[in-house]
Amino acid sequence: MSLAVLCVAAGLLASPMLLACLHQLDPDRDPRSVHRLSVWAGVAAVSALVVRGARFPGSPDLLAWCWLVVFGVVLAVIDWLYRRLPHPLTAALGLGGLVLLTVASAQVGRFDGLWRGVVAAAVVGLVTVGLHLLRPAGFGGGDAVLLPVLALFLGYLGWEHLLRGLLLSFLLTGVVAAALLATGRARWGQGAGFPAGPPLIAGALFVVIFH
Repeated sequence: MSLAVLCVAAGLLASPMLLACLHQLDPDRDPRSVHRLSVWAGVAAVSALVVRGARFPGSPDLLAWCWLVVFGVVLAVIDWLYRRLPHPLTAALGLGGLVLLTVASAQVGRFDGLWRGVVAAAVVGLVTVGLHLLRPAGFGGGDAVLLPVLALFLGYLGWEHLLRGLLLSFLLTGVVAAALLATGRARWGQGAGFPAGPPLIAGALFVVIFH
């Protein structure tokens, strides 16, 4: 019962967090739309965490996954609406995740997953930052920072999880890009032509929840 309460309470934090972010990013946005989006964000986060908690009860790293889901949902909604991934939110996701994964590793007395996650984040970060510097219009800075953070969580679970998460994230990104291009909502060669954050986050969360 306490596990379910924790998952629900953590997931519900996505609503006020998104509400605060939307008010700051777009204070003139329709309040009804903002509240509706915030409610759905909370529902999505609670659903994901309840499933994760039910599949892996008693997991010492549950707080880290709560952190990932809440920030991931908020970042995904913001990127979908405004084609941007605020660096402070991404940094908070990464730093908070690092702290919580460190605490979880200390509780079980094993740090191999933590070091694997850190190495994964460093390697992915070098690649994504390099791609952004080489072609900033085609690979945004927000995506370049987000992917290493997601790699931290995926790498913590294992190298296979990292590979599956990245492959699924890129596959979903391709599907979203193709759909938006086909409907005329995005065009080739335009910076921030489509939001890559939501599919990248969705792919990582799917592997975290259902691995």
